[in-house]
Amino acid sequence: MNECSANIRNDYVTLESKGCNVYTEKKSVFHSIAAPISNGSEALHYIESARSEYPDAVHHVYAWIAGDIDQRNKYSDDGEPSGTAGLPVLDILRKRGIEDAVIVVSRYFGGTLLGTGGLVKAYSTAASNAVDNAVPVRMVRCLEYMCVSNYQDHERIRQRLKDSSAMLTDIIYGENVSFKLSIPYDIDVMTLKAINEVTSGRIKTQYAGYGYIKASGFIL
Repeated sequence: MNECSANIRNDYVTLESKGCNVYTEKKSVFHSIAAPISNGSEALHYIESARSEYPDAVHHVYAWIAGDIDQRNKYSDDGEPSGTAGLPVLDILRKRGIEDAVIVVSRYFGGTLLGTGGLVKAYSTAASNAVDNAVPVRMVRCLEYMCVSNYQDHERIRQRLKDSSAMLTDIIYGENVSFKLSIPYDIDVMTLKAINEVTSGRIKTQYAGYGYIKASGFIL
């Protein structure tokens, strides 16, 4: 089965974890965080957390992109001159192709005006540094199967797939072995054929929908 639909997002890049950075430009200090999210409510959580953590900051600039096919995005200059803060932060996500992520940059004013170009550079740098520390990763669309096999066949499957990009998770050991098999959508047919061959057709598989798995070693 190779499921393809215009209503399903294919591979995408997001952030592996929360990343932080401190950047200084002409005595103004920019505390930035970047984090993975799945919706606007989670973005708001990080925005409010930054405001609580840096209550004396004069600006809390943010931008986020979230959603599957119907994506939403939002940004705020939070009092900085229009176009000098929130949009440059959003552009970092767009230019690097990062989705389901939020960036918040809290600025402590250092007494020296940075000017329009200086603000754009400072916010862009702070945002990009936080993204680097959050570690961008590629998520690969996969088809998921719930499987049942005996112990010997489970070991054969594990050995057969150890060097592939398919993943075995949610393993339950009982009278037999139950597990979830996640296969990148472009190799599902050959992978299912391989595990059927190695188990002589004894494995039981039931299609359970689609999901995403992290591509090994992908860093922007």
